[in-house]
Amino acid sequence: MRVRNKVIERHAMFAGAGSAALACWSPARPTPLLLCSVLLLAAAGFVVAWAGASAPWWVLGVVTAGAYLVADDAMVSAAAALAFVGACWIGIRRDDLAVHRALVAAVAVNCLLRSGRVWCFGGSAAVGFVLCCSLVAFAIARRPRAVRRIAGRALLVAVALAAVAIAGAGLAAQSSKSALRNGDHLAQKGLSALRAGNFSEAADLLDSASRQFAQARDALDQPWVAPAQLIPVVAQHAAAARELSSAAAHACERIALTITGIDLDSLRVVDGGLDLDTVVALQQPFDELAATMQSLRTAVDDARSPWLVSPVADLIEGLRSDLQKYDDSLQTTRSAVHLLPAILGADAPRTYLVLLTSPAEARGLGGFPGNFAELHAADGRLTLSRFGRWSDLERVIDPATFHVDGPAGFVDRYGQFGYELSANGVLKGSPWRNLTMPPDFPTVAQVAAEMYPQSGGMAVDGVAIADVYVLQALLRFTGPIRVDGWPEPINQRNAAQVLLRDQYTITDLSDRVDFISDVARTAIDRVLSGALPGPVQLTRVLGPLASQGRLLFWSNRPDEQTMLEGAHLLGRFPSLAGTDQYAIALTNLGGNKIDTFLDRAATYERSVRQGVTSATLHVTLTNNAPTSGLPLYIIGNNLHLPPGTNQARLCVYSAMNLDSWELTDADREQPWERIPEFGVTAFCRSVSIPPGGAIDVTMHFSGQVTPTDGNGAAWVQPLTSEFVLAGTRSQG
Repeated sequence: MRVRNKVIERHAMFAGAGSAALACWSPARPTPLLLCSVLLLAAAGFVVAWAGASAPWWVLGVVTAGAYLVADDAMVSAAAALAFVGACWIGIRRDDLAVHRALVAAVAVNCLLRSGRVWCFGGSAAVGFVLCCSLVAFAIARRPRAVRRIAGRALLVAVALAAVAIAGAGLAAQSSKSALRNGDHLAQKGLSALRAGNFSEAADLLDSASRQFAQARDALDQPWVAPAQLIPVVAQHAAAARELSSAAAHACERIALTITGIDLDSLRVVDGGLDLDTVVALQQPFDELAATMQSLRTAVDDARSPWLVSPVADLIEGLRSDLQKYDDSLQTTRSAVHLLPAILGADAPRTYLVLLTSPAEARGLGGFPGNFAELHAADGRLTLSRFGRWSDLERVIDPATFHVDGPAGFVDRYGQFGYELSANGVLKGSPWRNLTMPPDFPTVAQVAAEMYPQSGGMAVDGVAIADVYVLQALLRFTGPIRVDGWPEPINQRNAAQVLLRDQYTITDLSDRVDFISDVARTAIDRVLSGALPGPVQLTRVLGPLASQGRLLFWSNRPDEQTMLEGAHLLGRFPSLAGTDQYAIALTNLGGNKIDTFLDRAATYERSVRQGVTSATLHVTLTNNAPTSGLPLYIIGNNLHLPPGTNQARLCVYSAMNLDSWELTDADREQPWERIPEFGVTAFCRSVSIPPGGAIDVTMHFSGQVTPTDGNGAAWVQPLTSEFVLAGTRSQG
């Protein structure tokens, strides 16, 4: 026999109406449409409070306790606690108290509706739903048969209507599925073609994608989908699909129309100059592309909802990530189009210093700067105004007035290599020859810009760096170079070999210096006076070299630095702080050209246990240099070591603590210098690698850092041979 308490339905309905009014003002949004959400919230508030008039006191206690546990606001928690006290009081009184029960139920449901953790898709939402449904079920069971019969019929009608709405949404989803899949596939291919600069192909693909997305949108806009707006969870998925398909159709159509009018091949260097009017004409189309991409990203952000199930939410997050990559690339290109005229001297003439480096003699950034060129930019044309060797710059430095600040900490870190005076008033080292020791190009460029006016040059607006592999790539466009006295043309296939090794067979130093200068200067003259292909082909050839750090450019203007960083041309040393990643930089100490014979390999094993990362880095440096048969300029050294010996300064950058280490070197007891740099620690020491031999360095690190996957190397020094990397990570 059911235990019932007397309920005056009119009073229960008044309580339900008040609860419904309060529910309408809650922040919960069970559907994307405000009106539908308000109707559902009002219905939930009314039904729970009305039914609660006959709910058992202990059910009210459980529901109010649940509301208290999931509350994330102090006021809501206090209200739920008072409602729980009220439920207990009703239990103690053992009286009908129907209105009091309804009021407790009203407070409970409104507390649940105001709990941010409840009204998101997941376990807590299910808990809230179950609590309210349980309360209604127990309460209705204690009502008279007539009321139970009406409630049952209402429930059946609601379930039938929900089933019809869900079926309509399911039918639309099934009919749009193929079009959405095809549209996504075509759009991905189109955006990839766009990033690659294939604008004609991209326009065709995106136009086809637009039609597919439009077909999906039309399928999702059918009348039988409308009732799904009243079904939580289903409504969010239907709205997300409809909004995304509509936005994607519009965006793909706009992008296809915009890029049809873009001709990147018109951006060609002819007779050493670039038509700046052509560059300016591209600014509006790229502005339109950026605006369209932003509108698509906004639509994707709007489609996000805490009500989406994980697979759909993950799909949208993946789409956001992809669009972020495309947008970053587009914004960089857009910035370049806007900034390029000024960079090429449209507003005022500019001067740039170009450092030509050789990785045959390693420096932290790559190779030492053997030659330099001064370029003058005006009205889209670059001209060579000065060319020389590093020694030409150092020869005119006056130690009495020479001063370098560099970025914060530069002089403390590198002053001993030529940037501060000794006690007798001379420079401690060779500032231009050691300029590229820091593995961070903005640091190198800033110091070069400070030193150049003190070395016979003029103030510069920017600094570039290019090694022999860049020179070899440019010969692909300029054609081979012939130099008097050299037996064969120097071309895109042999230039690196000639400049890294073969040239050192010229025994006379002055002849060899003249040869290097002739090759480099002739190549630069050809580039500045001839014709170059459009940016797409240039990017395909030079882009990988820029990514490797062999071709870099720095400007003294912050907005241009931002653009250059986006284009992977700035060469900033990566941030290792807070991670388990590492970086290795080698600097030649022997003053020779032996690093073309150096092989590098590293393995990195790390494990994470109780929040602490432990890592072991094993580095093998192999010296394949012979002891004879080559000029001493290559295999000799200024340290009185046997010919073929590779003496280097090894620096390992890490955010973790160095606990212990092993080294197969004759000087095993030499301590590691621990130098703060780039927000982490550089562990540095000299190593001696015998000819035809190798050394192994094993370092054990630990620290509370964010673990990463992959081989662990955050940056790779661009030398002549590949750095062979491997790494593992285990979770404890």
